Amino acid sequence: LATEDARKAADAEVERLAGTLAAVEARANAESARKRDAEARLARVVSQFEQAKREREALGPLETPELAVARTTLETAQAELTAAREAVEAAEAARGDLARVEAEARTAARAAEDRLGRLQTEARGLAQLLVSGKRDHPPALDKVSAAKGYEAALAAALGDDLDAALDARAAAHWAKLEKWADAPSPVWPEGVTPLADHVTAPVELAARLAFCGVAPKERIAALAKTLPTGARLVTVEGDLYRWDGFVSRAEAPRPAAVRLAQRTRLAELEAEIDTGKPALEAAQTAQKSATEAFRAAEEAVKTARLKPFAADKTVVAARDQVESLMRDQTRREARAQALDETVARLDGEVAEAQAALEAAQSVEAPSETIAGLRDELAAARVAADAARQAAQPQQSADHPRQR
Repeated sequence: LATEDARKAADAEVERLAGTLAAVEARANAESARKRDAEARLARVVSQFEQAKREREALGPLETPELAVARTTLETAQAELTAAREAVEAAEAARGDLARVEAEARTAARAAEDRLGRLQTEARGLAQLLVSGKRDHPPALDKVSAAKGYEAALAAALGDDLDAALDARAAAHWAKLEKWADAPSPVWPEGVTPLADHVTAPVELAARLAFCGVAPKERIAALAKTLPTGARLVTVEGDLYRWDGFVSRAEAPRPAAVRLAQRTRLAELEAEIDTGKPALEAAQTAQKSATEAFRAAEEAVKTARLKPFAADKTVVAARDQVESLMRDQTRREARAQALDETVARLDGEVAEAQAALEAAQSVEAPSETIAGLRDELAAARVAADAARQAAQPQQSADHPRQR
């Protein structure tokens, strides 16, 4: 009975030690698996963390030099387009101003040409009239001229005598008398001026002119009563009062007055023509210059209008480049933000995995305990075998009784 109890006790000890060893080995295996899992997780998280950091670093700075250059190019192109458009406006304004100047110059040149043409036409007509009256012996009238406004007075004072020639060969002529070259003028009443002061004439007419005075129309009748012998008074209107009582009103026809007026007008026309020719040339030169300037302005407008088209194309290309780079930058920013978030998250996971590994590594493996339990189990098994062998005779003795 004692040996049987010993066997049972030995078997029970074997079972207890086997169970304890199994439990301890299970815990050890679990800790080893936990440590391996922590190591694997840490390695995986660290690999992901490093990969994310490499991808983030590979993106580089978000504001790329290419985008800055593209923006500068766009700003420059926009400025050039604005300048080109302003240049077109300025060129068109200048063309408008020059168009007005050219029109005014053309009008002025046409007016100068028309005026000179009218003057020349009138001068030709008067010249033809004066030439048609020429004779073999030119009349003294051709050598006489009166100040403007005194033609009628001269014609009234000399009358048809102006038709007489200065050539002694002519049947009727004015002779040159030396004694009358310095003929004294009569003493004229107050208000009377010598006609000679308003007339340019050859010496042959000096004596005649010396006895001719110009008086106011309202006083001539009274003044004529005091005239010395041979004297005459005339008015600028053409009235004649002679010393001998002869009176000829201005209304009386006097061909010489007409001829003098024509000659005076012809002289005026010739003077105006002499002035009008350079004036016309100046006006034509001004018109030519204005026309050339206007044509140059038109060409400038055409040239200026071409530049905005090219500048606009440059702006469109530059804007497309900026927008393309900005889209790329937006994608890069989104990617960078995602990577930054991933790096931050993985950094936390690396810390967690490191802590988990450190926690797993802090648990010591019960190697000595397992070895001891295994030794104890082996010894218990040996003891159990011995107890079992010791109990066999007793069991053999008991079997017959049981049978």
